[in-house]
Amino acid sequence: MDIEYIREFVVLADIGGFQKAAEQLYISQSSLSQHIKRLEMELGARLFNRTTKMVELSDFGKIFLPYATQISNLQEQYTEKLKSALKNSQKSITIGSMELLDLYNITDILAKFKKKNPEYSVNVIQGKTKYLESLLRRNQCSMIVIRELSDQENVEFNKVTYAVDPLVAVLPANHPLAGLDHMSVANLKDEPFIMFSERSLTYNLCTQLCKEAGFEPNIAFTFGRTGNVLNMIEKEMGVSIMTRKMLQEIPTHSIAAVPIEPAVSVYVNILYPKADTLPLAARLFLDCALEAPLVIK
Repeated sequence: MDIEYIREFVVLADIGGFQKAAEQLYISQSSLSQHIKRLEMELGARLFNRTTKMVELSDFGKIFLPYATQISNLQEQYTEKLKSALKNSQKSITIGSMELLDLYNITDILAKFKKKNPEYSVNVIQGKTKYLESLLRRNQCSMIVIRELSDQENVEFNKVTYAVDPLVAVLPANHPLAGLDHMSVANLKDEPFIMFSERSLTYNLCTQLCKEAGFEPNIAFTFGRTGNVLNMIEKEMGVSIMTRKMLQEIPTHSIAAVPIEPAVSVYVNILYPKADTLPLAARLFLDCALEAPLVIK
């Protein structure tokens, strides 16, 4: 008896219609109908009373349903256990990461993991946050490293914070506001802004902060690289808001960085599935990351 047919029987009994059940099972309606007929032939009893609009369980189907449900559940459980065991036995790990690997020393973690565990191969997939989350959701990677605006608990995934990167206002060194110990975003209301590319985390965060401060930013330039943004600020073409770590990557004496208050930070978080047991390779990688969390001053 095909266990997959039993699972399809359980789904059909729950939904009560061939078309919707077939859609949920990702098979054709005709295939589902054939599978149920084969199951009925093997059992020697009709499991459903069929009408033109819906199906309902027959008396025999009602007897069979609790056993079929138990079989279906057991199949799901042992399949997940076997998948988990297989993951732990494989000497490889796939990690999803934001594109700023070197900025937050993620490459150092990868190197440390490889030195401690030379038998493992490491596959790194880089991309935007939504893409990486979709990979994690489909079990196509063990964990992801992303930048977020919060360190609060994630409903869907487990989360640990690896680094906290505060925002600063970046101005020409001789700007009247450059000598402040801190400033609010509202202080920049009349300034031209030099921004990062649209749809980047920093661009979205900067425009959001300006709106919360009661104004639309006057965007003079947008660039994809930090060096270009800082170079234009040095030329006194405007101001910007960025994380402190981004600023530290390109030292310059011709600009000033003033902390934003109330303080706003970007969090570098490591996310991994809640439901599955974390594979051994993933646990070892997480240990490497948390041995020395990045401190940004």
